[in-house]
Amino acid sequence: DGGKDDFDVLELDLSEGIDVNLTNSDGYDGEATYSPNSRFIVFVSNRHAYTGQLTEAEVLEFQRAPSTLNDIYIMGSDGSGARRLTRTLGNDGMPAFSADGRKIVWRRIAQDGASSEIFTMNADGTGERQITRLGALASAPYFHPSGDYIVFSAPVPGGGREGGRGGKRANECCALTSLALMTFSNLTSQCTTSVSYTHLT
Repeated sequence: DGGKDDFDVLELDLSEGIDVNLTNSDGYDGEATYSPNSRFIVFVSNRHAYTGQLTEAEVLEFQRAPSTLNDIYIMGSDGSGARRLTRTLGNDGMPAFSADGRKIVWRRIAQDGASSEIFTMNADGTGERQITRLGALASAPYFHPSGDYIVFSAPVPGGGREGGRGGKRANECCALTSLALMTFSNLTSQCTTSVSYTHLT
């Protein structure tokens, strides 16, 4: 029933072929992921921009780019008890649970859209921590099953054979994507290990 900018999270019963709208709210609800025990769903929403009291800065940001009010939410797997976990201007997205369900990892795009970094928090929204400080477009984070690493995508500067095409300038590094592993013990440095990359064509 919403406008053209409405998106919702739906659950599909594979045996019955019936889908159920779990969010049914104004604005964007998407990027949903089940917790390992299937009791919860973490998702992205800017619903508070339609239902809550916004500051002057938030109003201006929403008019400029509605996605800058995207935050991480959690709800029961039946759609009940939706609760907002993050409250920072910037496009929060791509959330995923750790294997034990106790942590959530996501990426936050800066307000100017020039970079994004990886963050983690407890599943109840406490303990927010910035993991990367790359000043680049870090994205698509997932916890390693051990919980000791985060796998994510990020641009890789050009250079030699292992870094891209020979002689490629660093300011063209957005043409490459790397999967990298980062340990929690090295929170302020760049990726500790580059495991693969692929050309974007």
